[in-house]
Amino acid sequence: MGWLVPTEAQRESIARALGEADQTRTWNLMIDVIAQSGRYPPNASTLAGFVVEGEQHYWVHVAIDRLTGEVLDKQIEVVNE
Repeated sequence: MGWLVPTEAQRESIARALGEADQTRTWNLMIDVIAQSGRYPPNASTLAGFVVEGEQHYWVHVAIDRLTGEVLDKQIEVVNE
């Protein structure tokens, strides 16, 4: 009996399955951060009085080990819209 040669799709699905097997202990989080800078006018009495003068958008990617709580990886990506 001869060997069957897997198709490209079968090889990719095997690689994905093996790649995901070691990720079972990991939480992968993506945090969307919008940082604003600005000021309060002299007559402001509430947070609604804040005047936004600048804004920057970030995506923070964090991988955390579920058992130990150790941060395994982190990346900050600046989002330009």
